[in-house]
Amino acid sequence: MSNTHKIIIFLLLGGIVAAALNALNQESSKTNSVGEIGSLGQSNSSVQTDESRSQQPLAEPETSASEEVFPEEITEDDVETEKELVDEAMRLLNSTKDEERVEGVELLATYPNSESEMILAQLLITDNDPDVRNAAAQSLGAVDVPLDSTIADLVNALEDEAEEVRLSALSTLQGYLLSQEKDTESYKKIDLALKNKASSDNIPADIRAAIDAFLKEQ
Repeated sequence: MSNTHKIIIFLLLGGIVAAALNALNQESSKTNSVGEIGSLGQSNSSVQTDESRSQQPLAEPETSASEEVFPEEITEDDVETEKELVDEAMRLLNSTKDEERVEGVELLATYPNSESEMILAQLLITDNDPDVRNAAAQSLGAVDVPLDSTIADLVNALEDEAEEVRLSALSTLQGYLLSQEKDTESYKKIDLALKNKASSDNIPADIRAAIDAFLKEQ
């Protein structure tokens, strides 16, 4: 008998065995179905176990040393570009045109640090144009942990003659509170200042109402 014939016979036998196993599996599944019908209404502990297992939080994948992600290195070009933009912001802030000062405020806010924070706070209090003061109040929201002087300037801005400035100052103060833990000194200072302003006759009624509504939600 040639090797080819042997291979053919082997394949045929394999097919016969597979068919027999398939028939046995079908018979077994029928038997299991009958058993399952008879067990309806009983607790399905295995399913519950699977479901509870599926609800377990997935473990975070460990990161090997070769997979660690490092921040991009700051190049000399990046520093030079930032310097040019800050210089441009300062040029605009010294403009006599209100719209250019607003543009300067918005540009300076893209580089939040203690220096830019103090400049924005100064504009909030001293600039003659309400659009500039409003932009400053909004831009101070980019500061993560404000200086005490910044908080004081924003609180004082709640008495600004322009409604949009008052609302922006309040919005920024609310953002500070929501981003900090209640046991921090900064949170306590802002919370106390808002409570004092809420009862002050120097604050317009709409701002007092807005402060009260916000504090009740905290």
